[in-house]
Amino acid sequence: MFLRFASTMGPKPSAAPSAEDLVREARAAEDWIHHVHSFQVRFDVKLTRTPEGLAHSRAELAARFPNADLDSGRFPELNPTSSETLTLMFDDHRLRKEQNRPDYRRDLRVWDGKLAVAHEDYTQTDQEHYALRDEPVSMIGKFILVDMRWLHGSPHHFWWDETSYKGMEDNYGKPGEWTLIKQVPFHGIDCHVLERRFDSLYIGVEDHRIHGFVLRSFTRETADLTEARRRLAVEFGAAAATAPEIDRWYRGLGPEDREAYLDAFHKRLKSYARPLGEDFLTDYREIVPGCWFPMRQVCTVYETDSVGKTFASARVELRATEVKINEPLADELFRIEMKEGVKVIDRRYDPFLVYKWKAGMTEAEYQALIEAREKEEAPMREAKAKQDALIGRPALPFPTESAWLNSQPRTWDDLRGKVVILDFWAEWCGPCRSDLPRMCDLHKDREVNGITAIGVHNPGSEPEAIDKVMKEFGIEYPVCIDIAEENGPETWGRLAMKDYHVFGIPHAFVIDRTGKIAGHGSLNEVYGKAYKLASQPVD
Repeated sequence: MFLRFASTMGPKPSAAPSAEDLVREARAAEDWIHHVHSFQVRFDVKLTRTPEGLAHSRAELAARFPNADLDSGRFPELNPTSSETLTLMFDDHRLRKEQNRPDYRRDLRVWDGKLAVAHEDYTQTDQEHYALRDEPVSMIGKFILVDMRWLHGSPHHFWWDETSYKGMEDNYGKPGEWTLIKQVPFHGIDCHVLERRFDSLYIGVEDHRIHGFVLRSFTRETADLTEARRRLAVEFGAAAATAPEIDRWYRGLGPEDREAYLDAFHKRLKSYARPLGEDFLTDYREIVPGCWFPMRQVCTVYETDSVGKTFASARVELRATEVKINEPLADELFRIEMKEGVKVIDRRYDPFLVYKWKAGMTEAEYQALIEAREKEEAPMREAKAKQDALIGRPALPFPTESAWLNSQPRTWDDLRGKVVILDFWAEWCGPCRSDLPRMCDLHKDREVNGITAIGVHNPGSEPEAIDKVMKEFGIEYPVCIDIAEENGPETWGRLAMKDYHVFGIPHAFVIDRTGKIAGHGSLNEVYGKAYKLASQPVD
């Protein structure tokens, strides 16, 4: 059975179209995807990294793994090019996504209506594992369409995903918010250029379909940007000097004043916005009557280095080799035959279970796994409960015997009035290295973000080893060297283990202006809390 939709091909009225009409028509041309019974597409995917992108990746890896041999076999991001196939398919209750790169990995994820199963198999090693869930969203639902560049022209909501596309109208903009700027060739296709805020949308002159978009944003807060924001805010009546003060002032504006300010903001500060990505859609074909699909989809990815220079880091090209609509999908497509003895991460349970797959496992065997896992997790759960109980209490004092790097010894009396992120780490901790650049950025931008960064390093390391990592990452923020607890392990400190109940690093705490503990978790988790606290008015 074919579905008939109004085609967007054919003669167009001679009058120049309005921006609103163009956006509405282009978005409507995508909506057939919600009215088909099944959809399946297979892409050949090629990723090409630019010389600048390769150099940037190598520099980041060298900072994270200073003693590693940075070869492309171990680090695929150092390959100039790579190819894979990508297959997506779904019907009214099932999903399948498969990425297959023969020289690296095969990643297959399916939802059969009751169980989500993922299988990752690395070709150059004997590593493989399965993952199980009893719902499709977190494993494959959110991610089944993001690899395509199509359907990103407006919000779309599918049966398997109730969250990702809700509330996205502000990102995509209402049709009436776009402004028609000009008409230019875009990758060889004559397009209307529409702009909204910092973003550009390219709609074909002949077919009125979306052929591309460029997303832009501020990639980092700089002194120049903060000053430009300050000047603009002052013009609108703000008495603000820092980014947090500007944000507080903005939240207090009424609807009309806010709209006027945003309009001026995006016009005046456009030169500070940097591209995040450019997408190009072409070779539209009518798969069945009324259902047009771009057979070639290209994304250019941009990055910004530490000094604010923006560069194209990679280019991803998808060429559709097969697209089918409303054709039956065989049941075996949504089944994964699991092999005996392969590792399983079973997230149907909390805490999740890890075991070797065995067909026909009994309820008693599962119960034994659950009990063993709960016993294993008990110390961590106890530690987390103790950490949670610290929230709202005064921050624990730094040991008076501790040595400090980059600073004189600090006390919480010294730090009163400041929002502090306290990051527990160690030079020998690999995962900790991922947080160090973020901590360095927090320190460099402390006058803008209003956050004070302090590190707490475990005891027991040689000073030369700590100094080496400090130099590698350019750490300039204060670091307190914890001291070992009496009769405790030499490499785990009193402040971490006894006072803050830290049994795994990296782990961070945020301290509010009154010196009380306001939250804890990963650095990413506490950063949002810290920024919110720093943005609040000072009493």
